Amino acid sequence: MIRFYCIGASVPYGEKMLGKKIKELREENGLKQKDVANALKVSPQAVSLWKTDGADPDIINIKKLAVFFNVTTDELLDFKVEL
Repeated sequence: MIRFYCIGASVPYGEKMLGKKIKELREENGLKQKDVANALKVSPQAVSLWKTDGADPDIINIKKLAVFFNVTTDELLDFKVEL
């Protein structure tokens, strides 16, 4: 059986944690939501929704976020697989 988990928490994959990770990375880099929005060419409202898990970024913006913060998409999504 394969199980999917979010790293750092013993919760099954699917728990809303992406917003928390985006906020953490943004704050670690001393950035404001508008800085991230400008870099990704999205509205500040979109970044705000991501931060609060009101919406998830699409796959293109997930990749852009990973590149912007210099992390892998797995790190951004806090993802690991247990075989």
